[in-house]
Amino acid sequence: NTITMIEVINEPLGEVKETGKSQDVMKEEYYNAGKAYSNAVKAAYTAAKENNSPIKVGAFSAFRLGYQAEYFIDGALSQMDKPYYDAFTLHDYKERGTDGDPEPGYTSPPGKNWFSFLDSATATVEHFDNLMSGKTKGPASGKTYNFPNSVRWYTERGFSTDDKPNDDKYEPNYSKNPYYDQALNLVRSKIVTDAYNGGNMTDKTWIYDFSDDPKSRNLGVRESSFGIVESHEDENPYAAKPAYVADYNSLVADAAKCEKLYDDGTPTDTVYSGKDDKSGTSGRYIYKYTCLDRGVYALYHSIGDDPSNVQELEYQRIGEGKEVHIYDFWGNEIQESDI
Repeated sequence: NTITMIEVINEPLGEVKETGKSQDVMKEEYYNAGKAYSNAVKAAYTAAKENNSPIKVGAFSAFRLGYQAEYFIDGALSQMDKPYYDAFTLHDYKERGTDGDPEPGYTSPPGKNWFSFLDSATATVEHFDNLMSGKTKGPASGKTYNFPNSVRWYTERGFSTDDKPNDDKYEPNYSKNPYYDQALNLVRSKIVTDAYNGGNMTDKTWIYDFSDDPKSRNLGVRESSFGIVESHEDENPYAAKPAYVADYNSLVADAAKCEKLYDDGTPTDTVYSGKDDKSGTSGRYIYKYTCLDRGVYALYHSIGDDPSNVQELEYQRIGEGKEVHIYDFWGNEIQESDI
């Protein structure tokens, strides 16, 4: 009676090996792998729901979030007469296409510090939502589906604090300030996905990883350093990294809603098209969390600026006559002059 959610197989797309194959061949292999995966999903869903069990089932565990996941999901859905899942699960480390920022419509310049690791989380999820809900046809099957697409579990989301800058495999995407960038990446991804789907914040996120893993450091530095706290073998065991403090910021812990605002302070429901024409030329990103006794505004830098060049939100956009307090990235109150 302790299990309430299951995910059917971790990263099943990984069964497909890509070395030395053309993209056309890969598309067919991912599509066929999805067909095979549907058998596992059906079996797991049927077993989990026996005796009116309350267990929820997540499917796909999608990574390689380009054509690979698209063809894989199309293959799986093509074999289903009904949805054998309660949630679409994905791992959003680096998202579809070349978008680097969590916001859609912004392509990161190559080698621009941490930009290449930031997730265009909403653009990616919207793409797969459209496939599952029938707004677009399956790329291989040509079928139109009408499956639920409103519940998402981000069963892995992470950013390594050790990007091994001298390793050619990771150049030029290494981070110059990995602890700060890890926190920034996780918080921004959280904000944009909180605001997605009407801002009801029903999505669930599992951070990869809770603590660093010292035992794997000889196998791969990046893989061992995704923790939001240090390892148990460090001088201060399980010491919190900045990401831990930032991601669990008490300012928004009791929020019931998150929505993106235009520059003039009004909500928008068209921002995820990538054609946010009403936002003006500054490219400001402003999100509002609605809490029990306050509104909390999360502010972005302008598109293309260095992340240190934060735009100040003018008080009139919040509303004249209101008491305004300003906090830094980790929830410490600061003076306006310190922004």
